[in-house]
Amino acid sequence: MIHQDGSTYEWLVNQKWDLIVTMDIATNEHYSMFFVEEVVTTSSFRGVHEVIEKFGLFSSFYSDRGSHY
Repeated sequence: MIHQDGSTYEWLVNQKWDLIVTMDIATNEHYSMFFVEEVVTTSSFRGVHEVIEKFGLFSSFYSDRGSHY
C-alpha cells in the first residue's frame, strides 16, 4: 500500500511549505518527497506519477488529506 501525506511546517525561518511524501506503508521506504506552497490535486498527482514512473503500478493508495480531491 502506498501512503501519501502532506505536512505544513516552517522549514526555513518565516517560510512555511508543505512537504509531500509518498511512501510504502509496509517497508516505510520513501518513494517521492518534494516541497510545494500548498497541497493541491496536482501536487498529489505528481507524487503518484513519480512512484509509477520509478516503480510501476501499486496495488492500493491511501491519503488522509482527501479534501483537495
